Formats: sequence, C-alpha cells, structure tokens
Amino acid sequence: MKRQSNSEVYSVKNIPIPYNAFDYNSRPDFDVDYIFNAIRQESKQQILRVAAYIRVSTDMQDQENSYIAQERYFRELITNNSNWKYMGIYSDYGISGTGTADRIGFTRLIRHCKEGKIDRIVCKSVSRFARNTADFSRTLLLLREWHVTIFFEKENLDSADPKNEFLLSMLGAYAQEESRSISSNIRLGQTMHRQQGNVPNVAIYGYRFTGNWLYTEDGYRYREIEAVEEEAKIVQFIFEKVAEGCRFSDISRSLNAQKIPAPVSNHKKRRMNGAKKGQLYSNLDDGWNSERISCIVQNERYMGDVLAQKHYTTDYLTHEVKVNKGEVPQYYIRDHHPGIVSKKLYKQAHVALEARKRGWAWRTTKPKSPFSHRLICGECGRFFVISRKTGQGIWDCPTSTSYTAIHVCSAESISEQQIALVISEAIYKQYELQYSEIRRKPRVKPSKLQQKEEHTRKKLYGLFQDLINRLEKTLNDDYVERTRSEYKCQLAKLEDEINTEIFELERMERHITNIQKLGSSIEKRCLGEKLQEVTAFRREVNQKKDEYESLKLKLDELEKYWLELEEDYELRAEALQWVRGLPRGKKGFKALLKGITEKYFRAFILDITINPQNQYMLRWFDNTRTNVSLKKDVKE
Repeated sequence: MKRQSNSEVYSVKNIPIPYNAFDYNSRPDFDVDYIFNAIRQESKQQILRVAAYIRVSTDMQDQENSYIAQERYFRELITNNSNWKYMGIYSDYGISGTGTADRIGFTRLIRHCKEGKIDRIVCKSVSRFARNTADFSRTLLLLREWHVTIFFEKENLDSADPKNEFLLSMLGAYAQEESRSISSNIRLGQTMHRQQGNVPNVAIYGYRFTGNWLYTEDGYRYREIEAVEEEAKIVQFIFEKVAEGCRFSDISRSLNAQKIPAPVSNHKKRRMNGAKKGQLYSNLDDGWNSERISCIVQNERYMGDVLAQKHYTTDYLTHEVKVNKGEVPQYYIRDHHPGIVSKKLYKQAHVALEARKRGWAWRTTKPKSPFSHRLICGECGRFFVISRKTGQGIWDCPTSTSYTAIHVCSAESISEQQIALVISEAIYKQYELQYSEIRRKPRVKPSKLQQKEEHTRKKLYGLFQDLINRLEKTLNDDYVERTRSEYKCQLAKLEDEINTEIFELERMERHITNIQKLGSSIEKRCLGEKLQEVTAFRREVNQKKDEYESLKLKLDELEKYWLELEEDYELRAEALQWVRGLPRGKKGFKALLKGITEKYFRAFILDITINPQNQYMLRWFDNTRTNVSLKKDVKE
C-alpha cells in the first residue's frame, strides 16, 4: 500500500507552524516528533523503517571521532522513537561526496530503498549526502518514486514536503559549487607555480633528498636532491642498453641475475603492514621488471628536466585522471636539477625506443576475461595473468622464474580447462557427488540402478536448493551494516579504555619512581607489591590492545569482503534467477557446471588460490571455502 506524505504543513506535535524557508531562525528546532509528523498523514501506530547515512571525507583521527559520534547519535535517535524501526547505519569512510561510484555504503542504501527495505533516511547535512547536483537531484527523484523520504538535520529540511524541493535543489547546487571552488583554487595555485617554473623535486630511484631546502627568487620553497652513486650507475646502464636496442624484459632479467636490488615501489611501501588481494606478500620482492625499466626510461627528470602536468583531472566531480595529450597546457622546465644521464644519451635511448615501437604489430583491446583478478598465486599472492592463447587461455604468475629470472615463486602455468576442472571437482566434493553418477551410468543391477538414480536425484535437488538459499541470503542479508556499526562502537569503547588505562599506568610508574628516589624503608617494603601491580596492569592493557587490533582486523576483512560482493551484485542477482530456472536433473547440473565456469564464474567465485602440486582453494560468494586436489583422472 502506498504511503501518503503530509505535504500541507510542518508541525511540532501536530501544531502547524508557519515559517520562512530561507530564515533558519524561524524554523522549529530539530525534534523527533517533528520529523515523524512531517513525513505523512498516518496513524501513530504506523512503524517506519528508518536508516541513517554517514559520510566522513578522510581517515584522520578527528574524522574517526566524528563518525563514532554521528553513529551513536543517529542510532539513539532512531531506536528511541517508538514509531521507528532501526534499519542500521550506512556509511562511507574516507570517500569524496562528488560521486557515487566508490561510495559503497551509499550504493547499498539506495539499493535497499529500491528493494522496499527502508521508508525513511536521516542524514547530517546535504553536503554529507552528495556534492554533485546531478547525483543529488536524481537520487531525490528516485527516493520520491519509491516513497522514501529523507531528512537533513543541519538544514532542518524534509523531502516529504514538496515546498522544500526548490530549496533542496539550491543547497545541492551550493554543495557542488563549494567543491568546484576548492578544486579551482587548488588548480589555479598549481598553474601559477608551473608557469614560473616552480615544481618540487622528487626522490625517485637514483636520487635522494639532501635535507636542505632551496628557494626561488619569488620565494617558492622545494627540497634539494642529489644523485646516489650506486643507483645512478644502474640508471646509466639502463639508458645505455635501451639505446643499444635491448628489450625491457632482457634488461630486467639481466639486473635480477646480477642480484642488483630493484627500487622499492610505492606498492611495496603500502603493503608493508600486510598484502592486499593480488599483491605480493610483504616479505617478497619480484625485483626488476619491464614496468620499472619503462618508468625510468620515460622519465625526463633523469636528464635534469621536468615536464609538469603529464596528467590532469578531467572533472572535479568524478576525479578521473587521464594522460595529458594536449587537452591542458604542459610546462617544460629545463635544467631544473642535476641530471644523471646526458641529454644526448636520453635522446638516443628514445630514438631506439621509437624505432622498436614502429615494428610492433597493432594490438586490439580484448574483452576482459572472467578469470581476471580471480586467480591468486598461493606462494607470492599475485594475480595470475593470461600469457598466451592456444585454444584455451594459459595463465601464469607474473613473479614466476620464467618471468623474472629470480626465484620468487615456483608457480606453474594453468589452463582455463584446468580451472573448469577445479571448479567441477569442488562442486563434486562439496555435495558428495560422484563423477560416475552424473557422466555415466554405474555398472549395477537394474534394481540397484533405480536406487542409485533416486539417490542422485535427491543429491542434485539438494544442491540446487542449497545454492539458491545461499545466493538469496548473500543478496538479501544486511548483516554487513549492522556488524560494521557494532565493530565501530566496540573499537571506540576499547580505544577510550586503553587511553584511560595508559594514563593510569603512567601515573603508577611515576609513583614507583618517586618511591625509589625517597628511599624510605617503609615505602620500599611496598615497592615489590606495587611493581607486581603495575606488571599485571600493563599485561591487561596489552591484552586490550591485542583485542583492539584483532577487532580492527575483523572489520577490515569484513569491508574487503563487502566490496567484493558489491562489485558483482547485479551478476549475482542474474545468476540466482538462472539457477531457479534450471531443471533439477543431470541435464540441469551439467548446465550449472558450464555456467559457473563461463558466464557466471564471477557471480559464484570470489577467487581461486593456486598452490603447488595441484592444490587449490576456492572461495565462494558467501566466503565459504573448498579445498581441492586436482586429480588427473577427472575429465570434462
């Protein structure tokens, strides 16, 4: 049944109050009853499903506190209203509001509104909801279509009242203009510096900061750099080899064979505290590769010059960064800093490089494989990459010896046919099916054959029903938001307790120090007990720190899994309808295997870890795992 909103009057406790929409002082104060009565003309027995949306723009500690304060406030606001049902806190952390693509919390909130799970949204302000006029207006229209209202606390505005539509549009435009103004001022400042030849130095491979600062005539300050002798020799060697016509891969393999340390990439710096999915494990290094060689050869800074604005941001709303091919001005600063290679050698290397490029065949862009970013090396953690096409695609680990000339991992190639066999074997294993039950009839007596067929039919029926139930649960279960909020609250509580106890611990340690200085015989007799007390207290603090880190790790893992699910939500919903439509016999099972290994692979499987000796670990869409040992006698 459609719900009707109260579009005639605003009221506090059902008392109409006239006000000027542009005069904030004349508006009624924020009140729970006011919000509810402003929504719709319904009985007070009507229970509204209410959710809150929170967005903090950075991961700074003060923003963390802001998130916690908002979460606590909105949770209490909703739960304390008898006419409201708490539907959770949807949040985005460290994400800009100028777009929606990366705002997973926002995306889930809007999707749940569309699915009819939410009647009402409360948000701190318009700018927290969106800084993009188009996104803001489009979202309001969709929410109105789905009979969902939203209240912005700071502006004291409610979308339930059509009178606020114009003002909300203006505020949405103002929020966007604020972002545009900030972005424009930053770009203007950068452009003025570039026009004057003022660009900072960068401590790239071959250079290091001296610790001194340099000043231009107009007062621009930047750090001084100097060449690192050992690294500068390697840079010189690379340019010389490229000038001779050597390939990047050959140069990298040569450097690896000589055991020359490769530059520490930004990727490695970011994974020091633990590798993300598809990255090298933090204690591994794949050495030199073609990408590192290319970055060095293409960088004009090695001859002492700087080309500023190689990339540009296309739109302050989307934050999309593109290579500058003449769309915006570039600024070339000559002799900006001491060069490592001569301008002559730099030109020779690029002449040789251009000659090689002319001999390359034209490469067309091929469609993305469903296995991309799904196959993980169990030894090094990197994603497998497709290396060659021979009927079936062949996938290799990019850190295997054949690629790098150094022993990072011993991963062997795997064909797409093998991947399909691994998936099939996992399903056979998980549901206790036998290959002979599906592919060929068992050699048994007719009376037993009927029993076998009935047994197989029941197994297959249970398999289909299980898949459907798991898919439905994953698509419809909103535990993520609830668990996320709970973790955040627990982390905040633990952090407060730890800080308080650390303060108390420091006080106790100062007291013991004073006792030792006084040297009183009476006090000394108590010293042993106090030291024991401090030791026990310190142990308790350390336990809470461990608990905090463990909980934080759980939250991080939850959010990673959440992001993975959202990426293929639409495909998974399509897969659910497909499974429902399959026949429940052997024919349907064969179609299921084909679909999972081809069209619907990404809907069912989050990743496959490939370990040595034909050992595999499949992680399904609901985060369950199946270990598989590929048997040679398993056939398609």
